[in-house]
Amino acid sequence: MHDPPLSYGCRVLFNMRTTETADGTLVTLVGDVDLATMPEVSAGLSGISGHTTIDLSGVDYFDPVCMGVLIAADLKARRSGGRLNVTASTAVFDLLAESRLVEILEVSAPAD
Repeated sequence: MHDPPLSYGCRVLFNMRTTETADGTLVTLVGDVDLATMPEVSAGLSGISGHTTIDLSGVDYFDPVCMGVLIAADLKARRSGGRLNVTASTAVFDLLAESRLVEILEVSAPAD
């Protein structure tokens, strides 16, 4: 169970939701993923195993310092016999492409 989303006015600063589906685990992040929210993201992803999808399509800002959390989640999923898929917003996809993490992680390009 996670705390209610942090918000300022109408903009959600951060929210994380984990849902079990027929295909595995879906982790949905909304808002900003940065140094302030990285510990919660890391803790939330520490328990994943098997097939996991991280939905970053609602992420407005992704601090490059937080990319290690995605790499650790990918390793954890692979070690448990699963895989990690990342669905990204345009901004996050561009960041992952520039850093060449799209060559390591399974990242879905945003639908335009």
